[in-house]
Amino acid sequence: MAGFLYNPVYTITDEILNLVASIAARVDVLSVQSNMEKNPKLLRLNRLRSIHDNLERYAHSDQDNDHVSDQVRRLIGAIGARALSAVELMELLDLKHRPTFRKNYLHPALEAGLIEMTLPETPNARGQKYRMKTSRKE
Repeated sequence: MAGFLYNPVYTITDEILNLVASIAARVDVLSVQSNMEKNPKLLRLNRLRSIHDNLERYAHSDQDNDHVSDQVRRLIGAIGARALSAVELMELLDLKHRPTFRKNYLHPALEAGLIEMTLPETPNARGQKYRMKTSRKE
């Protein structure tokens, strides 16, 4: 077999590498979530730490409006450690008017860097969800 040259069926492109990286990241998230579900006490502790860290960051941000602060706090409490759609968040917060929800809850939390979109490259995607920000960019 010396001298045998393997010709792969596929050419590895940047697009394929990006897809593989995306899949690997999602598998890692699912693995972490699966492990967290096995230990509900750890899940609660991590959820509380995440909420506390994000509220602390929000308190130190340039947001001076206390009314918005209460709304953003409610939103963060509703999200917890999950990724939820805007409709799911509105239901949890018992809100009916989507424009008000986006203006007073969702946009301030996104702008403060407390939450992030699961599909940031397509903000208006039908499957868009929101979760606590996983990494700090300071």
